[in-house]
This record gives sequence, C-alpha cells and structure tokens, in this order.
Amino acid sequence: MNPPLAAKPSSEDFAPRAVARAVRNEALQHPLTIVPGAGAVGLAFWGAVMGLHPVTLVAMLGLVFVSGVSCAYQYLIRGEDHATAYVQGLRALRREHEAQAVLDLASDCQRADFAEGATKVRSLAAALGAFEGRVAAAQSGEAIAHLGRDAFREGLGTVERALTAYEARRQLDQRRNDRGVTAGDAGRNGTDGAIDPELRERQRAIDTKRAERRRELDDLVAELLVRASEIEAAIEAAAIDLVADAGPEAAPIDGGGAARLGMALEAARRVQERARGLGRTPEPGDEQYLETGRRSFETKEETHGR
Repeated sequence: MNPPLAAKPSSEDFAPRAVARAVRNEALQHPLTIVPGAGAVGLAFWGAVMGLHPVTLVAMLGLVFVSGVSCAYQYLIRGEDHATAYVQGLRALRREHEAQAVLDLASDCQRADFAEGATKVRSLAAALGAFEGRVAAAQSGEAIAHLGRDAFREGLGTVERALTAYEARRQLDQRRNDRGVTAGDAGRNGTDGAIDPELRERQRAIDTKRAERRRELDDLVAELLVRASEIEAAIEAAAIDLVADAGPEAAPIDGGGAARLGMALEAARRVQERARGLGRTPEPGDEQYLETGRRSFETKEETHGR
C-alpha cells in the first residue's frame, strides 16, 4: 500500500517568503551546521561542569566557527540551488497529486457508469503526457508548459462538473421512478377515484418543469464534454506546433497552439461558471431537484480541489 501523499502545495508555498524560509531552514539544518553546533554546545556544557580549559575553549570556538561558516555558505552561496530544489520538489509533489486526481476522477466516472467521462479523463492525461514530452524535447520556455498544465487542470475540472451534472440527472430519474407518481395518480381523491383537475394541473406543471431540467442537465453534460474535447485538441495542437517549430522559441505564447490553449481554457471556465448554476433554489413542488448533485459537487470540490 502506497503511503499517503503530503499536502498538496498551494500558491502560498511558491511565494518568495516561503522559498526564502525553505532556504533558511536548509542552511540551519544542514549536517555541517548542526553537528559542529551540537559539538560546541556539548563542549560548553562540559566546560561549565568541569571547568573551562583553554583546549576546550579553542575546540568550542572552532566548532562554532565551522557551524557559522557552513550556515553562511549554504544560505548565501548555495541559496539558489536550495531554492531551485525546493520549487522542483513542490512541482513534483503537485504532479503526484494531479496524477492521483486523474485516477480518482476516472474511478468516480466508472462507478457512476459515466463512460464518456472516464474516456475523456484518460485521453486528456495522454494528451498532456505527449505535450510535456514535446516541451522537454523542444527545450521550450516554462510559459507554454504552464499554460498546457493549466489547460489540463481546467479540462479535468470540466469533466468533474460533467460528472456532477450526470449524477444529478440520474438521481433525478431514480427519484422519479421510486416515487412512481403520475399526474393521474396524484390527482385522484380517496373516495371514488375521480381526478381532481386542480391537482392534476399542478402535477403536470411539476412534471413539465422536471422534464425541462432533465433536458438542461443533458445539454450541460454534452457541452462540458465538448469543452473538455476542445482542451484536449488544443493541447495536441500545441504539441504539434512544438514539433513543427523545433527550437527554443517554439510555440510562442502569443500565437499558434498556445493561443488555442488559452481560448479553450477560457471557454471551459465560462461553461463551468454556468455549471455552478445547478445550485439555484428549486421551484415549489420540486424540492429534490439536484440536491444530491449539489452535495456531490461540494464533496468533490473538497476532495479533489485544484
């Protein structure tokens, strides 16, 4: 069983203050800083108990000097190396979390029988893998690489919201089937089986509204999947541009595949904002509308938040 991952890095972990703190801690915790410092403390304690001898004093001062020089060297001379290693470590941890998020989302789609979503998650991951390979081969700048990863994360978020809408749509149908109430059944009174026209009209209005919302959810799932496909295609196009340009200036950030990446990313964000409208207040007589979907969405945001 794999050990649990450390907490996912946040934007604050990449801030200059956090990087400087990491470099300072590395300088203070380096073995050449700690060991001589601990030796100096031990000699000081020995001198305080047994009496300070000149040899003990010289040794103690020498260890303090070595510890101080080591700390200064690690902080001032090797500070950039430590900062780079710290940031690279955070990026590696973030990629591990993203890989786990891909597995989790694909599993969620499979459990919900949302085959289109599971397929789209796998194809997005494959497109990102090819893209990052091309970025490394073309030695492109970090700007295009970050844009591709941002688009990938947005694609995953789009599929996740499509899954939420899909589950809400299925739950709405399930509750309708479990209830087993038709417009005619709801309108019959308990005496002679006659249909109350007023109750029948109210039930018909509720059924019509539910049908409209089911269609709305179907359309939303389809649009979210289309946006995810657009992001996948944009990532693939950016990778092709990298191969075509094949140089350090490959895929400039203001054009080519990078421009398509940005456009697909913004379009996905807009449709996801629309998807958040699923949480609007249901109309009277339709209280169960998307309640399960809303709870599911909030839980997934906490568990797989990007």
